[in-house]
Parts: sequence; structure tokens; C-alpha cells
Amino acid sequence: MIVELLKVQTDLEYLAHFDPLTNVYNRNYFIDKFKDFVFYADDKDEMALLFIDLDRFKIINDMLGHLEGDTVLKGVAERLMNVCKEENVIGRLGGDEFIILVPKIRHMDDVHILAQNIINTLSLPYKLKGGEYYITASVGISVFPQDGDDIQTLIKNADIAMYSAKERGKNNYQFFDDAIKEKIVSKVQIEQELRHAIERNELELHYQPQVNIQTGKIEGVEALIRWMSPTLGFVSPATFIPIAEDSGMIMEIGNWILETAAKQAKVWHDMGYAELTMSVNISMIQFMNPTLIQSVIHALNKSSLNPSFLKLEITETVAMSEPELVREILLRLKELNIEFALDDFGTGYSSLNYLKNLPVDILKIDRSFIQDIDIDKNDFTIVRALIEVAHSLGMLVIAEGVETTSQLSKLGEVNCDMLQGYVFSRPLPANEFETLLSSKFPIVAI
Repeated sequence: MIVELLKVQTDLEYLAHFDPLTNVYNRNYFIDKFKDFVFYADDKDEMALLFIDLDRFKIINDMLGHLEGDTVLKGVAERLMNVCKEENVIGRLGGDEFIILVPKIRHMDDVHILAQNIINTLSLPYKLKGGEYYITASVGISVFPQDGDDIQTLIKNADIAMYSAKERGKNNYQFFDDAIKEKIVSKVQIEQELRHAIERNELELHYQPQVNIQTGKIEGVEALIRWMSPTLGFVSPATFIPIAEDSGMIMEIGNWILETAAKQAKVWHDMGYAELTMSVNISMIQFMNPTLIQSVIHALNKSSLNPSFLKLEITETVAMSEPELVREILLRLKELNIEFALDDFGTGYSSLNYLKNLPVDILKIDRSFIQDIDIDKNDFTIVRALIEVAHSLGMLVIAEGVETTSQLSKLGEVNCDMLQGYVFSRPLPANEFETLLSSKFPIVAI
């Protein structure tokens, strides 16, 4: 009986100090350790607090299950223990968030080195369910006492710096400063307004034509979201889409785009433009969400649009994130007779080896290769080679960001199939796009 009581007492003491999953300190004990260091610190002592958040952990958790997610968290804790010095304090706040306290900074370079070592070690592959998966980390850093003289303020400011790291592409670290704070305050305001944008009918789709280079006729259209907020004015998609992804609103917004675009395509079909295709961008989070297929089916059923006229666009970054998983999802959606476009090709991994293994139908060459195609021989050669490879794989090619007739002429020389850009039209509201559709003459002539 006494042995059992001692064991219970030992277990309770352990749970009072440690996170049972990862075996690092829990939040409460981490705070107690910080208070101890502050008590014994002198006026010149500085401490650093590193706030670590895993990038794309939710995707792994959703796709592989919580047991595999727990395996990742245990692996993260072990790697953090390996890169930290003995005097560093490691804690888990909860979920995929960890914190590290450097109790006495000798040189600020040491903090930079530690942060980079953390990023490097956490970016190594994790073996899960017989395969290797990659998860990176974003790290925010606050310094005692200038960024806060209490633990809650330091954690809050390190958290703000961490979000700045995510906005700068993830897989990096940022120190807290006032400029970052102002930017985050703006982000919070945008997020608050965005939560009401759909119900207030503030979101709108604009449509940009995709033109056949041989006939000069509009054969397709890409739906692009726009937001005119009554309080913030026009907010660029480049600003609010990442916020929607971070806040969990991207699924609701993505489903609204799918349904609205499919409905509009059906309206135009009923007006007599029966061959017009509708392209819709799908974000990383949206694509990896298990509800994607059902959302697509729902949009098609609700609009009565023939699936063969819906094109879903994913970026090269999405396609190469988990190639086998992406291929599986693409094949399941293609069973519905939906086609796929690989968007912004050339900006990410640019691997032709991956390209041949992906069941995509359309290759969209990024505007960065198009903008100098008429003056840069290297760009011209690259575009010509990409088109030849895509055609050999049975893909249609669309050039993005075409702005001049000179670029247009060069694309004609390399047998590009379709073109999209301001040389034809900016993205237009539905009623203005209908005027463009009703034009009796070709939009372009090569």
C-alpha cells in the first residue's frame, strides 16, 4: 500500500512539472523556472525566449491521424533537447507549440545560432507510416527585459514574432520589434473584418479570360477573388488569403469560391457559351483537407455544371509538398471528370521528373518567365523547352501574365496553346466579362 502511494505521489509530481507526451516541462513549470531565473538575475542580465510553432503540422495530423502526430511531437522534443545546452529550459505550451528559455545571454549571436540550429534539425524528415514526411518550424524570439519583464508579455511578443516568421515564408526565425507588432495589429483587424465578409456579401469574383492563341477566342476563364471592405477599403488577395489560411477561414472562403464560380459558369453556358471552362485556385490547406472532394461534388451538384468544364488549379509548391499523396487526391478527383492545372510552374521545385508523374492536364507557365521573353534569350529558350516537354506529356500550356504584343508574338513562335494577361483583359466583374464574351471579333490575332 505504501509503495503504491509513493508511486502515485511520484506520478503526480511528474505531471505537475512535465508534459507527459514529450517529457519536456509543461507550461506552469516553465513559468516557475522563468520566475526563478528573474529572481536571481542582476540588472545587466538578458534572457531570450524562443517560441516555436510547427509549419503544416495540422495537415500531417489530419491526413495520418493523431497517433502519427504524437510521434512527430515526441520527435520534435527529442531534437530540441539535442540542440539545446543543458542550461536552456524547454517547455511545451500545448498542441504543436514549444518554448525555450535561454536564461543568460552571453552573446546575441548565440541566440541566432540556436534558432538556426532548431530550424535545421526540425526540417529533417520524420519517418511515419512507412514513409518520410517533412515538417518545418517558424520561430519567434523575444528578449528580457526590453521586450517584456514578465513571462506572459515575453510569450505574447515571441508569438507575434513567430507569426512574422510565417508571413516571411515559414521555416525561419524573427526577433520581436515594434514594426512587427504594428503589422500584427493590422493583421488582427483584417482577420476580424474577414470573418464577416461572406455574410455581408463583401467578397466578389472577377474573371480573367484564357484565350486560344490560334483562334483568338476566349475558351476559358479563371475566377479570382476580390474583397472591398467598407472599413479597410480594397484588400489584396495576397494580403487576406494567407490570413484566411492561418485563421482557419480558408475552407469557408474556398467553398464559397467553388460554388460561386461553378454557378456563374452554368449561367454563361445557359446563355450560349456552352464550351467555356472555369478555373478555380485551390490552396494548400484546402487541397489537403479531407472534405475537398465532397466540397467539389457539392458545388457541382448545386450549380448543375458539367464537371468536365471545371478546372482546378494547384501551385507547384502544393504539388511537390507530398507527391504521392497529391497524386492520390488528384486521381480521385479526376474520377469526377475534372481536369487539373499546375499553376505558377517554374517558381518552386521545377522538377520535370515530378511533372511526368503528376496526372495534370494543363501547365501554366509563371509570369516571371514571360515578362522578358521578348528580350531575354534564356527566358525564350526555357519557355520553348517547357512547352515542348508539356506537349510531349499531353498537356495544354497556358502562359500567365502576358502584357505586351511583343510577348504575345514570341509565345506564338513557340506554339503556346493559350494566353492569359493584361494584353487581353484585366480580371473583370461578371457583367463586364459578359460584354467581352459577346464580342464578335477575336480578342487577339497572331
